[in-house]
Amino acid sequence: MQVFALKLHGAPADWATMCAGFVFRLCAGFWMARFVILWRLTLLRTWGLSIDQLTELLDDPDAHMRRGAAEGLGKSGPLAHASVHALIEALHDLDAGVRRAAAWALGQIGPDARSAAPRLIEIAWLEDRVLRLVALESLARIGPAAQAAIHDLVCLLKVADMETRRAILSALQNIAPSVLGQIEDALGEGDVPLCWSDLIIKPKRKKHPRASRHADC
Repeated sequence: MQVFALKLHGAPADWATMCAGFVFRLCAGFWMARFVILWRLTLLRTWGLSIDQLTELLDDPDAHMRRGAAEGLGKSGPLAHASVHALIEALHDLDAGVRRAAAWALGQIGPDARSAAPRLIEIAWLEDRVLRLVALESLARIGPAAQAAIHDLVCLLKVADMETRRAILSALQNIAPSVLGQIEDALGEGDVPLCWSDLIIKPKRKKHPRASRHADC
């Protein structure tokens, strides 16, 4: 308004008002910049933001920013492989939405996110239903590179509900199809294998079969 010589109030143009105006512009500019970033994250689908910028936003104090950054990295797919470590850290976020977005993003990155498999399987055991299913879907997308999760996936079958069990079988279909075939045979017989050794090893008679059956879980 100073450019057009407009004035909406009668405050004198002294040092106090000039300093107050400067502070106001600084604060307004900061929050406007944050609004623009959030707008780009939500409406423009992270257009114009680099992988490094999105990774830095995973540490932002605002959960909306962190969630948008994780979603943006997921939309970048394998190009965001350098952000895998930061996304694994985001799986510990206090906000459930951020954890879901990070788990989804790791699946979109694919095999390069293999180091996330242990944390994703931990989520499948401990977290809420929605996050559990997202984690299992991400393991399926990581595919054979997530071999480290096979043992836990097989053991989780014993205690999982039907919806989770379907997600586990879908993940195993992509990670290790040969194991899935053996599981389906066991399911057809009305029994879910208790542990990985039930599928890999076909032991002969032992004195304590129950003890050996639970040894690996």
